[in-house]
Amino acid sequence: MKKILLVAVLAILASCDNITTKNNAPEDIKFAEGLATKFYEELSNKDTIKISSYLDKSIAKEELGKLVKKNLQDYGEIIKVDINKTQTSSVTKNDVNETKYSMEITTIYQKGKTIDEISFTKDNNKEITLNSYLVHDVIE
Repeated sequence: MKKILLVAVLAILASCDNITTKNNAPEDIKFAEGLATKFYEELSNKDTIKISSYLDKSIAKEELGKLVKKNLQDYGEIIKVDINKTQTSSVTKNDVNETKYSMEITTIYQKGKTIDEISFTKDNNKEITLNSYLVHDVIE
């Protein structure tokens, strides 16, 4: 009877998911800010090929190229980028990890400033996906 009970307890424990979460861990914030810096350097260099490698496969690469071209026409070259706010969330479920990075960024262009929002996701395989890149209207 004890063996059956032990096997039943082990089976129940094995079927439970082990889930851990971390929000705004210092190492995740540092990684996110480095990722944003690299992203904006590539934007400044107009390197849409490198940037498009981050895109979710459902987003057409041509759309990113159009957005970069439009931003250059409307705002001019990027002069400076300031990261205002960074938020991260990391979830590990049974050794599978996914971390989400969201940032609010002030971008100073030749013709003005914008508030941008970008978000990325990184999984266990170190694959990084750009989830969103929103450029809000010029601010004073």
